[in-house]
Amino acid sequence: MAGETRSEIYERGLQLAEAGDHSQALDCIQQHLKSMPEDGQAWNDAGAVLYCMGNVDDAIEHFEKARRYCDASEAGEIYWNLTEAYIDGGYPMLAASLFDDMERFNILTADAINRIANIFLKQEYYGNAIESLLRSLELLPNQEILHPMIEVIRTKRAKLSVFASDTTEQLTEALDFFDKRFMLEKYIGTDLTETRNRMEWSDIAWFEGCDQTVVDLSGFPKVCETIVRLNNNDILDGKPELVNWENIDTVIVAGNSFAKDALVDKVNDIEKRTRVVTIARGIDTNKFNFTEKNRGKRLAFAGDLSAKSNLMLMLQGMQKLNYFDNDYRLYIAGEFEDASVEQYVKHSIETMGLSSVVFFDGRQDKLNNWLTDKHYIVSTSICDDALPMVLKGMACGLKPLVHNFPGAEQAMDAEFVFNISEEFCDLVLSDTYEPGRYRQIAEQNSLNAEMKSINDILVRFEKEIVAGRAIEEQQVQGVADRIESSNVSSGVADYTQTLRPAAMPVEPAFANDNAISFEPPAAIPVADVAPPAEVPIEPAATQQSQGIVEEAAAEALRASRALEALAKQPATPKQQQSWNQGTLNNVDIKQMSNTSLDASAEEQRMAQIAAEFAGIADAAGKTNKHVESTQSPFAN
Repeated sequence: MAGETRSEIYERGLQLAEAGDHSQALDCIQQHLKSMPEDGQAWNDAGAVLYCMGNVDDAIEHFEKARRYCDASEAGEIYWNLTEAYIDGGYPMLAASLFDDMERFNILTADAINRIANIFLKQEYYGNAIESLLRSLELLPNQEILHPMIEVIRTKRAKLSVFASDTTEQLTEALDFFDKRFMLEKYIGTDLTETRNRMEWSDIAWFEGCDQTVVDLSGFPKVCETIVRLNNNDILDGKPELVNWENIDTVIVAGNSFAKDALVDKVNDIEKRTRVVTIARGIDTNKFNFTEKNRGKRLAFAGDLSAKSNLMLMLQGMQKLNYFDNDYRLYIAGEFEDASVEQYVKHSIETMGLSSVVFFDGRQDKLNNWLTDKHYIVSTSICDDALPMVLKGMACGLKPLVHNFPGAEQAMDAEFVFNISEEFCDLVLSDTYEPGRYRQIAEQNSLNAEMKSINDILVRFEKEIVAGRAIEEQQVQGVADRIESSNVSSGVADYTQTLRPAAMPVEPAFANDNAISFEPPAAIPVADVAPPAEVPIEPAATQQSQGIVEEAAAEALRASRALEALAKQPATPKQQQSWNQGTLNNVDIKQMSNTSLDASAEEQRMAQIAAEFAGIADAAGKTNKHVESTQSPFAN
């Protein structure tokens, strides 16, 4: 090789790889990398050779370096290779972290997601498995076979109860999220006995707000993990200073650090007594249609029309704006909660000469449609209650104008915040108008981001609960073994007092000692490891694997119907015993994605799924019915 150039060495390595001489091929490519250590494609090719040799961990290291040095034209191939290596290595958490990037390069498939979910299931990370399967359903909704599987997984997770004195939009969003992932109970009310009974059923209790019920319950001995979420009103008007926070495991402050500071002002030692987490509120941007538009003269004001909305400041701003340009119009959506406020506002509109400028459109059930022809979304609220409405307007492409309430500049870019009417007019009359940017800001404050943070907290508790149960079972078994093997004195009673640990350490999201062992992949040409080097950026429906996905979906439909038929058949004693002893780990999602299966294989797979599903099918009546109606002793 002494007389060869680096390029020739590299090319020779590729030729050797295609010929199946992987060891020599790797030597050639690595020699090339010594001289060109930032050659992303060479790192990718070396990783592919290592993958063919069965050195998955080394291949992952090379693919990760390739990702660091690659350009956009190579990125799709490298992400594909890296995902496959993570899957084969038993690293589902790392593989799942690439979902968004793979979707961006149009190479994310339901098959890849399902295989990652399968590894999560084998490692008993049920929460991550459900998240993956839900993502798969978003990508390919007609995979009917996944619905009963998700139902089964939910029954293996922590039991969650949600308590509130009334229903709000924020609570409804949380319930929708929880219901897809957990065995869920919800109770809207303040009866102390009812609440306590449901808590005893629960592994995790979620309280929305801080009222007398939370105060009273915090004085009882703990029966489950407890989370309390507080809004600004709960902090200022609730009763946080009366709560025994030592019996609350986590406090979620819905807002920004200013809201947290207000809580600490009321309960100055709360961070020593419990864990306090701040999570910003978000909106579901998918519900709002973005419209690219030019500057206009229609302002929107929507939401609560109470004294807190500070409508008088809004009217003063409009009066000032009309001195500069009397073509601007203000449209108000909502209903007055106080007749005296309504009387005062309407009187002010008349006396300020704004009757032909300000219009009341009433409550808007189809807010998305109402915002379509508006250009600005305005909030003059004295607190952060109006921020979700501002974000909804921004999701539609409207420019935000926000009065400087306490914490406003933490929640919103300073360029959109005003203090006085003159500053309000300056923002409206400015030439700067960027609908796409406003939408992007709204997406950064999405409901998905909010719920992901909340889900991380729940999963953390779930891991502690599962770990505690495992140790408890081991200790109980240890006592039983001692009783069987020797004469146990009265010390047994003392020993059993230690069966439930006070707290368990949180395990990492991925533990290598739990990884599944895989056989090394067969030696295959480098070209077979990855998709074509040039990844076409085109709709998912035109991907090369789409035919496979369509067949998988069709098969899933047939499988689901077969499952339904199997679930309805009475089980023999022998079958029932087999089903009761089965585990979800016997269900291999990867096998479900094959393009063709003979009848016997399909029957065997359906029997495996039916083994898990049969226990809830008769009670549920249909696979998508709430578990709370079948698994919980309570009726809502």
